[in-house]
Amino acid sequence: NAGNTATCTQIVTVVDNINPTITCAAPVTVNVDAASCTTDKANVTLGLPTTADNCGVKSVTNDVPSVFPIGNTTVTWTVTDNAGNIATCTQIVTVVDSILPTITCAAPVTVNVDAASCTTDKANVTLGLPTTADNCGVKSVTNDAPSVFPIGNTTVTWTVTDNAGNIATCTQIVTVVDSILPTITCAAPVTVNVDAASCTTDKTNVTLGLPTTADNCGVKSVTNDAPSVFPIGNTTVTWTVTDNAGNIATCTQIVTVVDSILPTITCAAPVTVNVDAASCTTDKTNVTLGLPTTADNCGVKSVTNDAPSVFPIGNTTVTWTVTDNAGNIATCTQIVTVVDSILPTITCAAPVTINVDAASCTTDKANVTLGLPTTADNCGVKSVTNDAPSIFPIGNTTVTWTVTDIAGNIATCTQIVTVVDNINPTITCAAPVTVNVDAASCTTDKT
Repeated sequence: NAGNTATCTQIVTVVDNINPTITCAAPVTVNVDAASCTTDKANVTLGLPTTADNCGVKSVTNDVPSVFPIGNTTVTWTVTDNAGNIATCTQIVTVVDSILPTITCAAPVTVNVDAASCTTDKANVTLGLPTTADNCGVKSVTNDAPSVFPIGNTTVTWTVTDNAGNIATCTQIVTVVDSILPTITCAAPVTVNVDAASCTTDKTNVTLGLPTTADNCGVKSVTNDAPSVFPIGNTTVTWTVTDNAGNIATCTQIVTVVDSILPTITCAAPVTVNVDAASCTTDKTNVTLGLPTTADNCGVKSVTNDAPSVFPIGNTTVTWTVTDNAGNIATCTQIVTVVDSILPTITCAAPVTINVDAASCTTDKANVTLGLPTTADNCGVKSVTNDAPSIFPIGNTTVTWTVTDIAGNIATCTQIVTVVDNINPTITCAAPVTVNVDAASCTTDKT
């Protein structure tokens, strides 16, 4: 009321809460890119949506992928106005596949007719599989192969279908031939003895029998290559069957001519040899065995023995074996005796000097350290002994050492034991003596 004044301010904010509007372009359909099951973003023309806003549109964006997969993809468009309000719409992009799959058939197949037949069942034909490919994947691979293939050529058509329903075909030739051999089973093996006074058997004395044959188209002939004379041992007779188509098959039959007469063998006399120098054995090369006497009606094939490379001391039985050309064997034995006549060696220990035992003029054996002699033998030492007495007298005693080897050979050496007396004797004087001087003397005579 006195005319004084004061002021304040008030903010009035005008906001835009009205969303913009957006209408997407029509759906788009495109083919997959070449050799691909997708379409690159660059190959899809989406168009632009229709947008509007009361205060103006700031931006229009979408979430389009860099690559569109086959099928439907929903692209979401977003419009933003200057006030930050947004609105969206969706546009469908359909990627289709019109690219044909590829197919390459496996190599032609040649198969034989089934046994006893002039056709081949489908189950017995390995067609293999064609090589197929498709940009979006193969759905199925089929063929029109018959259940039974006739002899000759049959064309099999293979069809590949991809996941989009596109198809492609190739053809494969199946050739059925008749190359089935006839069958032949030879009779059992035959064993015969050599003819009397001979090492062979005449063909007329061998009963071969006949093989069993068969063929789906008929047998034309059956032959064999049997010799006129069968030698000792195994002879293989080959039988050949030929069918009407010219196919052949063979089997073999063994004819065994045996010689049941054993060879004879008589061994040489027994052999006695000494061990090799500085050894307890004898090398085979130092043993002259000689040879056994042998004979056989069909001839001796080999004469062998089991002599070792080195003969040990003692008796070794060598078995000689004679084998004839039919494989019959006979044996005899020969004794090889290896003896050892090499003496062992012995070197006695050094001489020993020792004092008599206390209060004694001898030394007990237990108090004498003789040591041991050095011994050796090519076959080994059996024992080492000596003739040391139980009591050593004073002075020199000769101890004889004897070494005996495993073969009973002996050798000796001697060792001197000297017993000395270094003990002093003992002495105790009689009691002191008091005597008078001799008469008319100032001494006393010893007497």
